[in-house]
Amino acid sequence: MQIVNVKIFLFGITALTGYVTPYYTSVGMLLLFGLSISTIGIIATLSWIFFGGLFKKAYRKYFRVVNVILALLLVECAVALFLQ
Repeated sequence: MQIVNVKIFLFGITALTGYVTPYYTSVGMLLLFGLSISTIGIIATLSWIFFGGLFKKAYRKYFRVVNVILALLLVECAVALFLQ
């Protein structure tokens, strides 16, 4: 499903045009950086899946505590927005 994710395409285009093409113009270097960006994206997705599974186990066991902590953090963020 990530193949059709528009955010991934926009991230890749932005990273290449904003950080790579001003310094490198050869096709080989662009391919190298494109593969690097893809590899980083795959690692990020896999770590998101792994840590999400760990969080799911902890959440099932301590769902009330986690919900209270998250609710308090949300209230703290809302208060900080109004105090600025």
